[in-house]
Amino acid sequence: MGLYISAFLKHLGSRLFNSDKASSVIIVGLANAGKSSLVQILKDEDVEELHTEPTVGHVVETINYKDMVNLHIWDLGGQDKLRFLWQRYFLTAEAVVFVIDSSESERFHEALSELENVLRAEELRIVPVLVLANKQDLVKDKTQDLSKMFDLSSLSDRPLKVFTCSVTKKEGVEEAMMWLVESIQRNNRR
Repeated sequence: MGLYISAFLKHLGSRLFNSDKASSVIIVGLANAGKSSLVQILKDEDVEELHTEPTVGHVVETINYKDMVNLHIWDLGGQDKLRFLWQRYFLTAEAVVFVIDSSESERFHEALSELENVLRAEELRIVPVLVLANKQDLVKDKTQDLSKMFDLSSLSDRPLKVFTCSVTKKEGVEEAMMWLVESIQRNNRR
C-alpha cells in the first residue's frame, strides 16, 4: 500500500511542479555551423558515426540531458532562405543556442548580424542565449578570441554566454550545456 501512495505522490508532484515538462530549446546559426552535429552529440550518438545532411526546415528531438532535464530541441535550418522561419519558433523557446563556425572567419559578420536579429526579437527578451563558437579544432589562427569579437553585452540584458567548443571532439560542449541547463532552470523559477 505504501508503494502505491509513494508512486501517487510522485506522480502528483511531477504534475504540480512540471518536472517532466521538456524545456523548448531552439538551435540556430548559419548553414554548416554544426547544429545537427550538436544534436547528435547530445543524443549520445557515436562521434565516429556522425553524418549530417543540411537541415531543411527543422528537426525535432526530445533529449533527457544527463538525467537532469528534458530538452525539446528544435534544430532549425541555417540556409539564408530559411532563416526568416526562425521567428516562428521564438514564442515557445525557453532557450536559444546559436552555433557559429569558428573556422570560417569570412562569415563572422553574417553570423553576428543573424545573432543580433535573434537578440533583438521581443519574444526572446528574457530567454537565455548560449553562443557556441564551434569547430575550434579547425581554427588556424588560435589568437582569435571570439568571446571578445562577439561582445554582445550591449545588446542584451538576459543570460548570455559565449563558449568555444569542438562539437565533434566533444570539447567544451558539456560545460556550455551545463550553463544552459542552469540558466533555463533559473529562468523557470521566476
